[in-house]
Parts: sequence; structure tokens; C-alpha cells
Amino acid sequence: MTSEGGRFGRFSALLGAPLLGGGFLVALCLVWQILKASGHLDFQYLPLPSDVLRASDDLTRNGDLAGNFAHTALVTVVGWVIASIAGVVLGVCLGLNDDVWRYSMASFEVLRALPPIAFVPAILLIAGFSSKTELIIVGFGAFLPILVYTIAGVRQVTVMHYQVAGTLHLTRRAI
Repeated sequence: MTSEGGRFGRFSALLGAPLLGGGFLVALCLVWQILKASGHLDFQYLPLPSDVLRASDDLTRNGDLAGNFAHTALVTVVGWVIASIAGVVLGVCLGLNDDVWRYSMASFEVLRALPPIAFVPAILLIAGFSSKTELIIVGFGAFLPILVYTIAGVRQVTVMHYQVAGTLHLTRRAI
């Protein structure tokens, strides 16, 4: 046994943080419920936690939750895949060409500083309420980080990496 309580000490340390975090969330919901129900917290669009649980139960029982979850997961994955392909392809192109990188990075850095949610009103005006709008928002949110990190990765390839690739007799495509 160690001085920290052996296996049980490590087990309680592993469980302590999640239990403490879960306890905080429960306490926060209880305070929210009490303040809202007593009228001390008066926000029109802030429902009671019990109302949220009731609505979640209703959505689960009538089957809408599974369908909505599947739609959200599909749009998220498809948007991420499209953004990944576009970000990697464009990132490799920009990372390999110094002149294009120099003149375009300021634009990408300005866009990266803006949260994707800020573009939602403009996207809604252009594309309307549709799955296309959801894909654009997810894709934009994923595209810029993928692009910037791909450019950074490509630009960090040194001459030594190319020499090692030549020693291994790799083709240009393989490199």
C-alpha cells in the first residue's frame, strides 16, 4: 500500500473530479429551478430545468429525439468531411506557394478571428432555412482551423525532410 491509500485512493481520485463536476451541475440546476420558480429569475426565454427534462422525455418517447439527433450527427459529419477535404487541399496548395500564402493569409486570419455563429444571419439570408445552411455553418467552422493547421504543417517541412524522402526513393506524389 502506498501512502495515498493504494488502489482505492487512485480510484477515488479518478472519480472525485467527475462526481464533483456532476454535483456542481446538479446544484446549479437546483438553484436555477428555485430562482426561476420563485420569480427571482425572470427571463422569458429561460425555461425551468424541470420543463427541459419533461420536454426531453416527451421527445424521447415519441421518437423525435433519435431522428433529430441522427440528422444533426449526419450534417456535422458531412460538413466536417467537406471542410476537411477543402481545407487540406487548399492548405497544401497555399503552404507550397510562398507568394500565394503571403498575400492570402491576412484574409484567412481576419476570418479566423470571427466566430462562425456571427455569419448565421447572412447565411440564412442567402441560403434560407435548409440543410444547406447547416452544412455551410458547420463547414465554415471546421474549414479555417483545418486550413491554417495544414498550411502550418506543410510550411514546416524542411529540406532535410526532402533529403530523407530522396534517400528512401519516394516519388514526388508519395512525398
